[in-house]
Amino acid sequence: MEASPPDPPPRPRARGIERILAEGAPGYAGAMKASEVVVRLAVNPAGAALDRWGVRFTGHSIVSWIFARSEDVQYNAPLLLTTIGAVSGKQRTVVLPHFSAGDALCVVGSRGGMATDPYWARNLRANPQAWIRVNRK
Repeated sequence: MEASPPDPPPRPRARGIERILAEGAPGYAGAMKASEVVVRLAVNPAGAALDRWGVRFTGHSIVSWIFARSEDVQYNAPLLLTTIGAVSGKQRTVVLPHFSAGDALCVVGSRGGMATDPYWARNLRANPQAWIRVNRK
């Protein structure tokens, strides 16, 4: 009688993004779409800072690119909008998608469809002075 071959060793558990996409993040049931992971990264202060850095020095946003790929929409290089905080008086910079309308640049202040305006829109109402950086310029 022949001995059966030994069982293969267990597969190592996926780590990082692979684990989150396959198993879901803590507090979530099931797998997450890449766009959900990107949104969680973008709203994290460290993730937002990394995205701003990427846009400033490369002209592109990895967060926007992954979101566009996962939602099957066209990627549009974002701009950096720097406003002056309505309460703090400090400069605040955000990464925003934009669209051209003739010679004008348009941004949408929807805050993902929420009922309240994004902070940058409130900052612009309080102090209309702002700086825009497009294509690393």
